[in-house]
Amino acid sequence: KKYGKGKVRGILEGKIDVLFEGSVEKVFAAQVCIDKKILTVI
Repeated sequence: KKYGKGKVRGILEGKIDVLFEGSVEKVFAAQVCIDKKILTVI
């Protein structure tokens, strides 16, 4: 599932807090993002 473009708000204790367009906020586990390449830097 794609969330669109987002802005990282913070990285804390292995979690990445991302604010996406439309005020959708998601918190991802950093290790999962790395393993599954969920987040890409643009």
